[in-house]
Amino acid sequence: MSLGNYQKALEIYLKVFGAEHRAVMTSYLNLAISYLNRGQDDLALENCLKVLETRLKVFDGEHVDVATSYYYIGLVYEAKGQSDLALDNYRKAFA
Repeated sequence: MSLGNYQKALEIYLKVFGAEHRAVMTSYLNLAISYLNRGQDDLALENCLKVLETRLKVFDGEHVDVATSYYYIGLVYEAKGQSDLALDNYRKAFA
């Protein structure tokens, strides 16, 4: 799907489900991956952090979705050349 389609899906999901629904979190992650693939690392990180923040509100810190968020944040930091931050997030993902 294109970036525009991900953004449109996110708008619809936000209206229909609200900010804490899984479909919304998936849309934010899809946007993050799309931004990462385009070299827009800061936008990718922004979306990943938004997902993590919401997932920590909804789930406990050991939920698989929280771990997935840390993993994607690690990927973004790795792409940005910030290996220490990437490793920190990978460790949180696999703890």
